[in-house]
Amino acid sequence: MLTLNKNDNLEFETLPKMDHLTMLSMNGCHIQNLYKELKRIKKRCPKLEYLSVRSSFFEDGTVPAAEATHRRRTILIIFPNLKVLDNIEVTKWERQNVKEYLRAMRRKGLCCML
Repeated sequence: MLTLNKNDNLEFETLPKMDHLTMLSMNGCHIQNLYKELKRIKKRCPKLEYLSVRSSFFEDGTVPAAEATHRRRTILIIFPNLKVLDNIEVTKWERQNVKEYLRAMRRKGLCCML
């Protein structure tokens, strides 16, 4: 487990490759660009199963990720193998919902985040 809680302006451009890391905690952090940093984390931590970003604030400066449906969905799109996000188990229903969302976006010809 890697714990990076309570960091301001957390960026992952220098994060080393950690192929066996399965748990990452970034609670109470300020992250400038959620999408960009999550993509960096995915490249460096491909086996991540547990991610916690509770009480973290992102570029809009207001809403914790797990409390906003679109952010939770974004995280699950980037990390389809997550088992737990913010201490909340990722359910089969939630995974199915994300797959349906991606299919709908593709049908509409909208850019996908994958």
